[in-house]
Amino acid sequence: PNALGLYDMLGNAWEWVEDAYSPQAYRQHVKKNPLHKNGETRVRRGGSWADSPGSVRSSNRGKRSSDRENNQVGFRLLMTK
Repeated sequence: PNALGLYDMLGNAWEWVEDAYSPQAYRQHVKKNPLHKNGETRVRRGGSWADSPGSVRSSNRGKRSSDRENNQVGFRLLMTK
């Protein structure tokens, strides 16, 4: 499991995350988890079923317009007790 106790968090679909895409995010914000809220293009992380195995990692960061459909991008839901 990862630090949150979760298994199998990568693969199958790129994961939409909360932050808007900024090419300077890691220069402008904290290094561990930069959060940038301004902008139309959203960050996606992790890689999908269509990517090479070496691309399926949480540090793999891309961008996608939130109004563009794609069968390789999704999001994860987590329920806690």
